Amino acid sequence: MIRGGFEAGYGHLSGHRVTPGLKGRAAFDAGVAHTNPEFPLVTGFCGTQDHSSVTENWAKAIAGQGADILFTMLTAAREGATRACRTSKIRQIGNVEDWTATDPEIYIALAVARIDLGVRRAAADILARARPSTIQHLGLSDNAVSLALAPVVAPDVRRDLDEVADQIAAGAIKVPTTYDGAEFTAA
Repeated sequence: MIRGGFEAGYGHLSGHRVTPGLKGRAAFDAGVAHTNPEFPLVTGFCGTQDHSSVTENWAKAIAGQGADILFTMLTAAREGATRACRTSKIRQIGNVEDWTATDPEIYIALAVARIDLGVRRAAADILARARPSTIQHLGLSDNAVSLALAPVVAPDVRRDLDEVADQIAAGAIKVPTTYDGAEFTAA
């Protein structure tokens, strides 16, 4: 069981209810249950990807519910959530850009998705005039998805995460795509 020294709670904040955000939340919830099943996930969709004042308020509210790690799936409004993490003294897991390299004081991890690989595959199919008969999925098994970790993450936690990633890539652990738990609404 991965612990990493964090023994409080976990939060998730995304903007709009779009498929990537819903699947991201479901996967994060499964990860929380795998690592610390006694701690519930405080999760919510704030309705915006672009307004930092909204995401700052939501992130503060989620921190106020006991989260000490907040997974965010945000774009232009990421700065608001980051400010809230800084003032609330909680850590953040981000996505898209490697924030662990630019702000390791706040970002403990980052979900990296190599969407460029999908674009390259699609371009190659177009140039070859090929039309795949099925949807082509990219993930851990072809290095299209990875996890960047801040230097503070202990070596044993890194090993545990690598082991879980290998099990997911091999199909031994199935990552859910839906979430049916409670949802938080900031006042």
